Amino acid sequence: MSRATSFRERLAWSSLGAHIVTFGGYFWLQAEKAGEPINTSATLLVLLALLVLALSFNFASRLEAPRGEKRPDEREQLIDLKAARVAGVITALGAGGVVVALVYGQEAVVAANLMLGVLVLAQIGGAITRIAHFKAGV
Repeated sequence: MSRATSFRERLAWSSLGAHIVTFGGYFWLQAEKAGEPINTSATLLVLLALLVLALSFNFASRLEAPRGEKRPDEREQLIDLKAARVAGVITALGAGGVVVALVYGQEAVVAANLMLGVLVLAQIGGAITRIAHFKAGV
C-alpha cells in the first residue's frame, strides 16, 4: 500500500536528483581532466545548468504548490530544521577536512573543489534527511 507523496517531499526528491546529476557531471568532468588545466567552460556550463535547474524548480514549485499553502506547517518546519542540522554537521566536518588538506600542501584549486564537494554533500545529506523524515511520517 503506497501513499501519495507530499508537495515538499517531491521538492526534496527533485533537489536530490538535481544535485546528483549536476554536480555528478561536474566532478566527473574534473576527474576525467585531472592533471590538466582547469576547464573553465565546463565549470561555467555546470553553474549555468544549476542556475537553470534552480529557476525551473522554483517556477515549477510555484505552479504545483497547493493553492491554500502559504508556509510549511509545523511538521515540515521541524523536518527542515533536522535536515539543516545534518547539513551543518557535514559542512563543518568537511570544512575542517579542507583546512587540513590546505595545511598539508594541497593546491588551492583542489581545495576549492573539495569545498564545493563538501557543500554539495551537505545539500544531498539534507535532502536525504528530508525524504527519510517524510517517509517515516515524523
